[in-house]
Amino acid sequence: MNATAFMRMEKLKGAGIILVAARHNRREIAAELGAAGNIDPARSLLNVRLVGPDSAQGVANLARELMRTAGIDKPRKDAVLAIEFMFSLPGHLSFDSIGYFRDCMAWVAARFGGETNILSADVHFDEAQPHCHVLLLPMCDGTLQGSDMYGGPRKLEDHQMSFHEAVAARYGLCRARPKPSAAE
Repeated sequence: MNATAFMRMEKLKGAGIILVAARHNRREIAAELGAAGNIDPARSLLNVRLVGPDSAQGVANLARELMRTAGIDKPRKDAVLAIEFMFSLPGHLSFDSIGYFRDCMAWVAARFGGETNILSADVHFDEAQPHCHVLLLPMCDGTLQGSDMYGGPRKLEDHQMSFHEAVAARYGLCRARPKPSAAE
């Protein structure tokens, strides 16, 4: 097989950002559906919620409750409130993509503080390529540690390598090439 697996991470900051991300992942933003967007609403029935509350508001409430339980009533303005992972596959593969995305989610849990940190995981089949969004609350020892968990360029490279070895390679997928730097 010569297919490539992709894993992308993004820090989410700012008031209401978890709700915004969850609204996209749960397909609650009407403007994204239809001719103007990449989403085919006729295929949205094929999407799968792996974990998390039923609604985007429920996902945001879960994050707020987990933070409150840890004693975080008001996070800093510049705090990383979530890390969003996106795992993508080429559309032509014939293996169990749901199983693959469950393994991706398990990798996130193992590497970033456990299953209780995963706010939601949604698999989308209504766009050109199947992909999974995982929203993670970057909590460790009762504090938000998003920047530390995310890391800098070296740590991001380590995350990519770990993901490839733990998940993608087991499915016979190639590792995505890093983007060339501006100097290259």
